[in-house]
Amino acid sequence: RPRAPREGPAALLWPEFAAESGSTLAMFALYAHAAAGDVGPAGAGTASRLLAAYFPWVCGLHIMLDYLIDRDEDEAGGELNLTRFYRDDAQMRERLLWLLAQARATVSALSAGRFHGSVVDGLLAVYLSDPKLAAAGDSGGTARELLAAAGPGARSMYGLVGALRWLGVAG
Repeated sequence: RPRAPREGPAALLWPEFAAESGSTLAMFALYAHAAAGDVGPAGAGTASRLLAAYFPWVCGLHIMLDYLIDRDEDEAGGELNLTRFYRDDAQMRERLLWLLAQARATVSALSAGRFHGSVVDGLLAVYLSDPKLAAAGDSGGTARELLAAAGPGARSMYGLVGALRWLGVAG
């Protein structure tokens, strides 16, 4: 079973590192940064901070949430699911809460922290409102704990995405 060092990106477990490596969100954030015209030597520091926030934290959270909602489907299909490498659901929940805390802390320090915070909130809203998660029994209240830890912005987005799903506007 994976064991984590104490802090920073080195504290990631191997399934979390594998997950973060599969997310394209860091690239989109860097593209948006470049499109805003903040390039060259002056913008390099901002780009570095942006990359450090997204990779590993936001990207890791992104893909682990995707694996969370696909747990039962992947098991039924005999597919790899990185959340199955945790010791149990309690460790999975603890690690997802930790990834969320790291993502929120790093994006809040960015110059456009509110925008990047809304990206984190949106990830939670989209993935945790997915009907597959409710159908699977939500692994012991993981969605509820993540939303509680994320705060009112994430809960508002979650409600909005849930309403859009109910109306048939969102899949």
